[in-house]
Order: sequence, then structure tokens, then C-alpha cells
Amino acid sequence: MLSVSPSDRRLSGYLTVVFFTLYLATLCPTVFRGDSGEIITAVWSGGVIHPPGYPLFTLLGKLFLWLVPLGEPAFRIGVLVALCGAIALAFLYRLIRELDVPVLAALGATSLFGVSLTFWSQCNRVEVYSLHLLLALLALWQCVRYRKRGEERALYTACTAIGLGLAHHLTIVLLVPGLLLLCGLRLWQAPGLARRLLIGLGLLLLSGLPLYLLLILWSRSASGYSCLGAPETLGQLWDHVSGKSYQGYLQLPQDSESWHHALQPLQAILSENWFGPLSVLVVLGGIRLARHAVALLVGLLVTALTMLGFALSYTIVDIAPYYLIPFALGAVLLGVALGQVQDTLVSRSRPLSVQVLACFLLPIAYFWVNLSACNLHTVRGVAQLAEQKLRSCPPQAVLLTTGDEDTHSLLYVQAVQGVRPDVALISQSVLRAAFFEPNHHYLRWLAHNKVPLLDQQTTNNRDLREEFKADGYLIRLLQGPLKDRSLVGTFFGISAEDEARFGGSPYLDWLKENYAAYPKGVILAFWPRAQAPSPASAAEECQRAWATIVLPTLPLAPTATEVDGNYTTRHYVVMLCNYAFLCEQAGQPQQATQAYLVALNWSPELAPTILQNMAARSPVVAQILAHLKA
Repeated sequence: MLSVSPSDRRLSGYLTVVFFTLYLATLCPTVFRGDSGEIITAVWSGGVIHPPGYPLFTLLGKLFLWLVPLGEPAFRIGVLVALCGAIALAFLYRLIRELDVPVLAALGATSLFGVSLTFWSQCNRVEVYSLHLLLALLALWQCVRYRKRGEERALYTACTAIGLGLAHHLTIVLLVPGLLLLCGLRLWQAPGLARRLLIGLGLLLLSGLPLYLLLILWSRSASGYSCLGAPETLGQLWDHVSGKSYQGYLQLPQDSESWHHALQPLQAILSENWFGPLSVLVVLGGIRLARHAVALLVGLLVTALTMLGFALSYTIVDIAPYYLIPFALGAVLLGVALGQVQDTLVSRSRPLSVQVLACFLLPIAYFWVNLSACNLHTVRGVAQLAEQKLRSCPPQAVLLTTGDEDTHSLLYVQAVQGVRPDVALISQSVLRAAFFEPNHHYLRWLAHNKVPLLDQQTTNNRDLREEFKADGYLIRLLQGPLKDRSLVGTFFGISAEDEARFGGSPYLDWLKENYAAYPKGVILAFWPRAQAPSPASAAEECQRAWATIVLPTLPLAPTATEVDGNYTTRHYVVMLCNYAFLCEQAGQPQQATQAYLVALNWSPELAPTILQNMAARSPVVAQILAHLKA
């Protein structure tokens, strides 16, 4: 180990500054994919985030909205996310150092994790996982510190971190078995066991859990937005905090098919994080740690395997952040292996420059490889698409949205940035969930935004409640209180002809039966069939809409952290192709060709696949593809 180095406290501070600077420099300046729009809108408007509500993050988010004087609310809350990620790395470094790993090796392993794709991508947009990892690593570090030094202060700090974690992401409770093992026999055998247990349990329960009562206070804000409802009673609070609406996603793999389904995303995550070259070092680190501190290795492995088991059983699409704790513990073992490398170089009298190169070669390579995907400081495409959707709507229109990637960014742009407040956003999936609870916050949010809903007596009708399982409530809204408002939608992959596919639900079948869909820029305009315009006039209106639209710059590629990383690109490409096909129907082949070529030039990876699907019904597309092959 090198003896000439600043203190660990100072080095961890330097780490925090360096990585906070990196994450701040690559931070998305506005809303991004996934849940970021919903989280920012809830924090900014005084609402409640989706289960479990994240009261700790909400409080800190409100604080950073006030502390950070520059940028959009998305950026200001993003500064909190970036800072939490940088501090988490400081705790990871201190954890590795507690295992007597040399300084350079500990810095190298921490830096490698800091620039890994999955972690970096959770520090450059508004998400909740950097704070979750900060609290988890603080607890792990303090438990190892208590085991080695017997400092009760460290034990109580760990309990406080877990308690605060319970007010943020409930999966932190899965760390408890591993943490108890890391504390070792000292926890049970040292004098004062009753005092330690009483103080520790009190800190664990009281430091964070009472914050959940704030959800009831925030739920009473008329302007606050909550995606899946806000709790107003203790029963609703328990349902929200326990994540009752997500429990159906917990399915332990039991056969080869379910195991294949569970392992598929993990394989993608490991691949994009270069786990292949690293796995050897992680195994070597585990072997070395087993020789010197097998009990610590067991504690780390139990923690990692517990979290891995949960992640494999939780069948959501954006599962990647749930692997961050096991990955961080893998970085710990990687640090142990790099420590062996550094000790070997020191014993052979290799110069400091060689030691630095050995410990930092992988982090430097990871940085250059991942920078293009993680540098979001100029990425505004998600927000631009949402704004263009809203500005394409007629006055007082009803905009039907679908899916998180679509709905959440629209909510942010409308509610936070104030773009087109006259447009009524109706999310089919959220409205379906809201209908079964007459006091659901989404219904009150719609009413606050002047969407006339059906009266209470109608919504309490038992027959209608059964009919709503087939989307009857939304049909009745469109037939009744909303019938005089222009109807538009963000569905894509829908052409202007009768071959358009709206899906299999009665609500979408009803739309297809009663309305003709024509592209209008990046949205679809639904015309009552008796009033549908001619293809020529629809193409002219669509052309005017596209004249105001600038295709944005997007990240080179989505990561495994995204629900649908290609959503924005695909939306633009499909709507361009819909416009082009409409021009064909209007007898304007030259304009159609130009629109198809714009799609091809802007997205050479995605557009050819979409055009291939259109070749059978589009002579212009068939001609373009034949020319490309030639």
C-alpha cells in the first residue's frame, strides 16, 4: 500500500467533486425518458410520486428547486440526482478502503463503477436510484466499520441510513440480512446489547418512516399531480407505500421459460457494462477476500444475492437500476483484485506511473466508450417531441396519450413549462386505474384542468363499472362531456387508411369505427367519419404542421435502463412515413418521396425496417427500396 497519500476523507471528497462535475456536465437539461416527467411534475406541483411515494426524494427535490437558481425544474432536481450519485461513490470508496485495499486500487474500482453505463445513466437524468444507492452504500460501509472498530456511532449511522432508505425505496430492507452478517458477532457479544438494539431499532423506524405521513398532506393539493393516485386515508397510504399496484409483477421464476424471461434483461445489462472482461477480476477479488476475511465476503455475497433474487423476480421492463447494488458490491471485489495487482507491482518496485496505469486503464476505457451514450447535456428531443405534440393540437383539444414514454413528458411540458394548458391530456391506462377509486387524484387533476368528467352517480353505477373493464368509461366521456372538443392522439404506427390498426380493446375499436385518423405533424387528428377531410386537404394541413417541426438530436443509442429507448425516434419516423403515405393517397408522389427520404436520412438504423413493412402497399416505398438495393 502506498503510504504517501491524502487522508481517505479528503480523497472521498475529491471523488465527490470530480464525479459531481462529470454528472453535472452530462446532465439532461430538461425532461427525459421513463418516469422523469412524472417525478418532476409531482415534486414541482406538490403532488405524490408513484408508489411508494418517495417522500425523502420529494423533500430533497423541493429543496433543490429552491437552492438551484438556474435551469428548468428538471435540471434543478437533476442536480440533486447527480450529487447523490457522486456522494454514493465516496461511500463506495470508503467501503473498499475498509477492506484494506490500497488507495490507487480503491480509487480505480470506484471510478470504474462511476463511469459504468448503468450507474452513469442513473445520474444524468431525474431518477430515484442514485439516492437509493447512496443510502445503501452508507449502511454497508458503516456496518463493516463497526465490525472492524466497534464504533457504535457507525452502527447507529447504518440504522439511520436504512431508516431513511425506507422513506425512499423499500427494497433497502433486503439489505438487512447481509448487514447483520457484516456487523459480525460483535453486534451480539459486546456489552450493551439491549441498548444497541433499542437505539438502532428506534433510529431505523423513526428516521424515515414518519415522512410517509407527508403523502397525505401532499395528496390534498388541488394542483398537485399523482400518476397512480394519492393516498388520503391510512388505508390508501398503506396501499401506496407497500406498492400494492406493483405486486403482480413479483413472480419467482419456476420453469425454463420464466427463467429465460428473467435472465434476458440481465444478460443485456451485463453485456453493455462489459461484465465479461470484469468477471475474472471480480472472481479473483472474491478469492483473495476469502483468504483474509471470509466472513466479510459472505456478508457481501448474501447482500448481492438477495438483491439479485429480487431483481430476477421483479418482471418490470426497466429493471436495470435494481442491479446497481450487486454491481457496486462487484466493484468492491474488483477493488480487492486491483489491490492485489498494485501490491504485486509495489513488491517488484514498479514505478508509480505503472501502478496508476494498471488501476485506471479500465476506468479510462469505460469513460470513452460510455460518454457518447451518457452525455445528455444537449439532449432536448424528448421535451421537443412533447411540445410539438401539444402545439399541433387544435384549441381546447382532447389529446389521448398512451404509455409512460408518451404521457410523462407531455405532463411535464404542459404542467411545468405551461405549454398549451387548454389541451386536455387523457391517459387511457391511468384513467382506467383511476375509475375504480372515485377520489383518485388523477380524476381530481383532470377536473382541476377543466376536463368535465361524468357525475358521481354515473361513476358509481355497478353496471358501468363492469363495462369500464372494456374501456366503457372513456367511450362515454368521448360521447358525452368531451363530444364537442377536437380529438387527437399520440398513437403511432397508424396510417390514414382503413388498414390502420388501433389495437384490440373496445375503446380503440370504437375509435376506429367512429373516426378517421389522419396524421397532423407528430400527432393524429381523429375526424368523425361524416366530416373527414379529403386526403389532399389532410396532406396540406399535415405539411403545414411539419413546416414548424425541427427533428431533434438524440442520444446515439438507448440503454437497458430504458422502458422504450427508441420511442422518440420511432415516433418521428413513423409519423413522417404516415405523412408521406398520405401524400401518396393525395396523388403527390414527389412530396411523398421527399418525406420518406427525410426519415431515412435522419434515422438510417430504424427507418429501413419501417419502410420494409410499407413496401407491399406503397409504390413509392417499393421504388425507394429498389433504388437502395441497386
